[in-house]
Amino acid sequence: MLTGIPGLTIGCADPEASHAAYALVLGEELRAGDTVIELVAGGGGLSAATFASNDLAGDTRALERRGLPPADGQVEVCGLTWRLQQAKANRSDYSAILDHVVVRTNDPERAAADYGARLGLDLRLDRTAPEWGMRALFFRCGGTVVEIVSPEPPSDDPRGDRWGGFAVRVSDIEAVRSRVADAGYAVSDVRPGRKPGTRVCTLKDEAFAGPTLLLDRRG
Repeated sequence: MLTGIPGLTIGCADPEASHAAYALVLGEELRAGDTVIELVAGGGGLSAATFASNDLAGDTRALERRGLPPADGQVEVCGLTWRLQQAKANRSDYSAILDHVVVRTNDPERAAADYGARLGLDLRLDRTAPEWGMRALFFRCGGTVVEIVSPEPPSDDPRGDRWGGFAVRVSDIEAVRSRVADAGYAVSDVRPGRKPGTRVCTLKDEAFAGPTLLLDRRG
């Protein structure tokens, strides 16, 4: 059983500069709860994510039977790389926690089959929001959500799935935003989130190498 997302890999033009930026939010370890952020040279933002398994051999066999055979410890889902590793002891004693990872798709039905039936994630909500021009499928993986987003009405864009960034839950969004802004990085104002009772802001500076959302659930 896949139990969480303990790793994200982010491609950035200057890993050292991006480390300094992310450290303001995640600390020098670049850790969001049980999730470690790995920065690699190359640009492009989020480029891979890691699933934790409490039965790596069993999950590997299950994925093979479902037509997603892992190779070198990773599996490809419509062009996106998901790595696999044995689950480790829980260390969720940090002030920032990975809330969700976003995948953009033009084929939500195929994505529902891949992430639900084949990967075995738990589909908790399938929501169409015409006012936002989107449909979103929310899959639970341990304490983290994989959010599959597609345009509504559907698009005929021929591209496959794309990474759409990630969100980190923080305990005091104003304090974190001020720390980032005071260091000279571009960050949006705090605003109400789409989910009732949440507030969010976006880390917009290029040092963050792609869309990064801060989320506070206190309302």
